[in-house]
Amino acid sequence: MGFHGEIAVGANATFINNYAFSNSTTASGGVICSSGDISFSDGATFINNYAKTSGGAIELAGKLDLLALTKDVLFSGNMTGGVFTRHDDGTFSVENGVANAIHLTTGATIPESAIETQGSLALAAEEGREIRFNDPITSRSENSDCPMTLTLNRCTDEEGNIHDTDGTIIFSSELYQGEEAHLVASRYNNFVADTTLYGGTLLLEHGAVFGRNLEDMRNLGNDSSSLTVEKGTLEIIGGSTANAAAFSLSGRDAVLRPGDSAFINANTADFSRGFTFDMRHQLQSGPGSGPGLTLSAAQSFTAGGLIGVADTGSNAPYFYADRSWKQDRVFHVLTDAEHTLQGNFDGVVSQATGTDRVDSPYSYTGTWSHRWTDADGDGYAEQLQLVWKADGTPISSIDPELVGELAFNSLWSSASNAAALGGNVLSRLNVFRLADKHARDLWGMGLGDFARQRSRGGADGYDYSGGGYSVGADSGFGHDNGIWGIAFGQLYGHAKSRGFQGRNTQDTRMGSLYWGRLLEESRRARWTFKGSLTWAETHNKMTSRLSGAPASTGKWNNETCLAQAEVSRTADYAGGWRLTPFLRVEFTHGRQDAFREQGGYGRDFGGAALKRLSIPVGLEIGRTDEWKGRPWAQALRVSYVGDVLQDVPEGTVYSPYSDMSWRGRAVSPERHGFRAEYNTSLQCNERWSVYGGYSLEARGNSLYHRVNAGVARSF
Repeated sequence: MGFHGEIAVGANATFINNYAFSNSTTASGGVICSSGDISFSDGATFINNYAKTSGGAIELAGKLDLLALTKDVLFSGNMTGGVFTRHDDGTFSVENGVANAIHLTTGATIPESAIETQGSLALAAEEGREIRFNDPITSRSENSDCPMTLTLNRCTDEEGNIHDTDGTIIFSSELYQGEEAHLVASRYNNFVADTTLYGGTLLLEHGAVFGRNLEDMRNLGNDSSSLTVEKGTLEIIGGSTANAAAFSLSGRDAVLRPGDSAFINANTADFSRGFTFDMRHQLQSGPGSGPGLTLSAAQSFTAGGLIGVADTGSNAPYFYADRSWKQDRVFHVLTDAEHTLQGNFDGVVSQATGTDRVDSPYSYTGTWSHRWTDADGDGYAEQLQLVWKADGTPISSIDPELVGELAFNSLWSSASNAAALGGNVLSRLNVFRLADKHARDLWGMGLGDFARQRSRGGADGYDYSGGGYSVGADSGFGHDNGIWGIAFGQLYGHAKSRGFQGRNTQDTRMGSLYWGRLLEESRRARWTFKGSLTWAETHNKMTSRLSGAPASTGKWNNETCLAQAEVSRTADYAGGWRLTPFLRVEFTHGRQDAFREQGGYGRDFGGAALKRLSIPVGLEIGRTDEWKGRPWAQALRVSYVGDVLQDVPEGTVYSPYSDMSWRGRAVSPERHGFRAEYNTSLQCNERWSVYGGYSLEARGNSLYHRVNAGVARSF
């Protein structure tokens, strides 16, 4: 397709399996061929296109803008040259072709008005998006007065404002590995231009060669072929190479991230304003791997300013908590291959602390410095190294985010789930049920369980919300034996850390046995005895995010038992009122399994246990009225709840990442509390009834809520 003038292409344009043979005087190939300007507004895909001589996907003599704002840009499998075969079914194949994504040209004579746009390429990707070239870009210029430009991660918005972006621009030769001539040629981005990176990452991988042909660059000297990192990261891995007559780094905002095999060839290399070194690949492979970056500056290599250590980022608080920082370490930054160094760097500064010292109670501590070393024994100190001198002392304090209270707090919410069932089955054994002439009762109810436990005593609190159901049946076994019942239920909820980014999803299955008996003292007074034994198993799945670092997840089970017994005396008064003082004993025992989290900062949690003995003492005020001729009972009970025994869950926590262990402990609620409960029941007819209830327990600044509502049938 040939174009003239300015062209704007919409979002996510796609060009696949196209071919072109052009006899144009302005372009010698290109599926898209133009002497004007072209702009791709957001995303584009060019796959398996072919042009006879150059520009497998695009050839133009103007300006090309490629933007990846919400969608990616991809060039892959685009070819020129070789043997082209067109098949009968309309498809085609290319043998021994040379990969080529884009070819830019400038003519020998350029109008004054076109000088600014002739032969310029602008690539800009927003954060999280990428522009990927699996095929190289090339250029040809016939006018030295019109240097080509390649602008990376800078664009102009619709209002004309300049905007720098933080996406990733990739030049990869992964598809063209091998020593055959067409494969070697397919790895060369022979793009002669003044190239500037303004943000994000420029990644060269799988043996890609980026920039001017090395032989031409050396012979022609300082021509218009430069590579400048104003801001952002230049990442070179997998034996890839950047070639530029002039290479420069602007300061601490310019980051070098070399892999085991990385090369920069230049006539002049300017590091005089300093730079930042990102040791990511050496950290992943081990401190002794690879020589870092090989810099071949034929004329001069100028050093100066500070070397920054890229130790900040999403996981900055935990960077030096890695156990590898307990000992001295050496990182290979670059090798001055041509021995053209002039000057030296002023020192090393940690971006995390702003100085050469790392001194945090939550991490290993030490000092950064740099040195030049004669690594090959030729008498010239050609290798630049960053040196970490560890203090040799252990971490003095555990970061509060790592302590892990949320895991141990799970036993509190498991115990609360058991109480939601165990307490509600006892509320079913009211005076009406115990005096009911029907022997059997079937019931079902919905349950809600909520907790707001503030942080206390240095331990992180939590907020829990859960909902579920329970079903049960009970039956009388003779006047002297009272009523026996059985119930099952399930609660599904989640607990969130009060202070940190943690969430624990809990699924609790419960069962309960309960019993109640009514003893008549007189016509207006009676005693009630009742009790329950409840067992619960909770499946936990906890997700922890430490200051934005990758999440860790852990799974484990809790088992909880709750035994309750209550005695009360009810006296009837005038007007249908009833007063019932009562005494209850509640004993809770819980056990938490040991487990290991999965993830980069995963911890090992030991088992834990919970024991609690509470004795509520209080008074119930009740009344029975009629609503539309149907008996309607209501009861409000208030009680003081004191914990005679409160064994707070705690256990050992170990971090393989830091090689540190400590004791983690759940939050400790107040031992003294106030509980208010309201229950109501409406007898719809002789057999059917509906009921509901609400319970509020306050312990200092902590609040616990439980609700239930259901229906029962007697027969």
